[in-house]
Amino acid sequence: QLTALYAAGRRDFGHLDFHEAWMPGVELSGVNLCQANLVSVNLHQAVLSDAQLTGCNLWRAILTGANLDRANLARAVLIRADLSAVSASG
Repeated sequence: QLTALYAAGRRDFGHLDFHEAWMPGVELSGVNLCQANLVSVNLHQAVLSDAQLTGCNLWRAILTGANLDRANLARAVLIRADLSAVSASG
């Protein structure tokens, strides 16, 4: 559902609960996930460039190989998140 709404032009998914969602490889450039619950989510190889992730709970999230270029991670909880091979610039 998330990808269908994103493809239809929706970008604001802030404050929603994606706990344990399985989304490897998803392409969500410029998405707003501020304050979203992303605990234990699988975002392996996801494209989240220019994303707003302010205040997200990414505890134990799998972000291996994800593209986080120019993503805003201010106040995000990254405890035990797998950030190996993440691309994060700017």
